[in-house]
Amino acid sequence: MTTMRVISLILAAIGTSILGIPASAETYPSQVVRIVIPFSAGSITDGLARILAEKLADEWKQQVIVENRPGLPGTTGVAKSAPDGYTLMLTSNGHTIAGAINKSIQFDPVKDFAGRNLQTGRQDQHPPHSL
Repeated sequence: MTTMRVISLILAAIGTSILGIPASAETYPSQVVRIVIPFSAGSITDGLARILAEKLADEWKQQVIVENRPGLPGTTGVAKSAPDGYTLMLTSNGHTIAGAINKSIQFDPVKDFAGRNLQTGRQDQHPPHSL
């Protein structure tokens, strides 16, 4: 199994989310892209994000930075960021139940985020169909 296939399978398993869609795929990204990880440095999600950031930076010819912002403050920061596609979040499937666990959060964990498939960039296609 190739490294990219393994990364794709892992990403499909844990889920990926980004906010917004870039205005034009031809000019995206035109600035630094940040991948926010709502977990501590050294976690499996952090490791995957760093591998992904390196691959994306090579492909996009643009700097991709991984930022660890553990817990709800990190997720809230992403939820309140501009919906321009320059702030991404790599998280686990537990993200979607945050609203059920904590009623006082300042965002809707489902409605305020747009899930994306990094294989196709499409929102309407489940990752297993693109592998």
